Amino acid sequence: MRCVIITAIVVILLYGCRKSQSGSSTYKAPNLPPAATGVGTPTGSPVTMTIGPAGGTIFSVDGRVELNFPANALAANTDITIQPVTNTAPNGAGLSYHFMPDGAKFGVPVKLTFHYTTSDANGTDPFLFYIAFQDSTGIWQADFKNRAVDTIGKTASLSISHFSFWSMGSELNLFAFPPQVTEKQTSDVGVVIVNDQGDLTPNGTGEFGLSALPAVTPIPNQAISNWSINGVPGGNAQNGTLSGSGSGEIYTAPATINKERMVQASAAISTDVKGWNKGKQVLQTNKFIVFTDIDLLPKKLSFSVLVTFEIDKTSNIYNDVYTDSARFQVDVDHGTVTASNFSNYAPNVTPPSGTVGLQEAVWTSDGIGLTNITGSLGYLIGGDTIVVALQHTATVEPYWTVTNIADGSSYSFGGDEVPGYPSAVVFVAKDSAQSGRYNNGGTVTSTWSAIPLH
Repeated sequence: MRCVIITAIVVILLYGCRKSQSGSSTYKAPNLPPAATGVGTPTGSPVTMTIGPAGGTIFSVDGRVELNFPANALAANTDITIQPVTNTAPNGAGLSYHFMPDGAKFGVPVKLTFHYTTSDANGTDPFLFYIAFQDSTGIWQADFKNRAVDTIGKTASLSISHFSFWSMGSELNLFAFPPQVTEKQTSDVGVVIVNDQGDLTPNGTGEFGLSALPAVTPIPNQAISNWSINGVPGGNAQNGTLSGSGSGEIYTAPATINKERMVQASAAISTDVKGWNKGKQVLQTNKFIVFTDIDLLPKKLSFSVLVTFEIDKTSNIYNDVYTDSARFQVDVDHGTVTASNFSNYAPNVTPPSGTVGLQEAVWTSDGIGLTNITGSLGYLIGGDTIVVALQHTATVEPYWTVTNIADGSSYSFGGDEVPGYPSAVVFVAKDSAQSGRYNNGGTVTSTWSAIPLH
């Protein structure tokens, strides 16, 4: 995927014949009142880490957000938590994050870094990103100008003075929803803008250039023109077509999609845009072209999914590694997700016994372990995200016997019935191999892979 903003001279050279409207007037976003939004809903697992006066770094579970505490930011050892939440910020990109303790303030600013993806930048330009927090009234206070954007490392970072709900978003965005479609399926395509009213003067809490974000507004018809698919005005039968006018276009996918591929929707925009980086203006134009990618998917996709669950030192005596796994098939057919052909593998411990000092621990296999998938519920969310909730039966903790070598006494533990792991698998409906890994910051690691079947 890519995003490109092209200056006016290049735009003139690339203009095609089809125009939604004249596109002749330059649009200036109005100064709208701030918009309060609801608080995001927790999604995914939180990460907690104790950080003291010496400083430290903590990452979100998905690796997308990083908090770097310099020395003396905290006066005492503090449990820092990052909880991913749904993004309610105007024109927000990806997830938001709730940093806790809520409302915590620091003696020295903390560096917040978003590791953005090509998907986050799809339909916009990284120099139009903002970083924002949600205040107590539900309004998002955004920095468009002083945050540092690294387009090579794909990061956007900002020094912050307190904790709240924090998000990344963009000033202007060409969107396609859903971003992935199957044969003859439609996607809403349009351009929206959020007005930036911030300046470069730090406020009372030390943040720079804060704008109280208004609601997202569509670019008006007269400021948008030359809707195209892969450079063809209006598209064609091979790559899909566009219909509608102005900011409200409808993309219709081709009647036949033999394999996964990508097309690019584009539009010419006439509006004043300024991009900033580290407090310096790096972009200014009033005519440009924005692009967004749309994935075309065959109606039927099948995957072989392998899940593996690993725990270190379940014996509590020596450095054993407990592993359990299962494989199953996931089929996506016209938006319906089903899972079948469950193969549950016997658990394993390496090595199965060990001695430390006078204590010897021996593992006894139960043949079932912590992963025993017997059913599932599948969903397709947003047209491109596969969620398979897994049902387990008779899953139990590892069973250990510990013997005192000196006197022969022994005790046993484990074998209790517990919920199975993992509880769900989430991946993208695309015809390519995917994998993921999660570690709880300690002894537990869960991995998965999804391989397309042809």
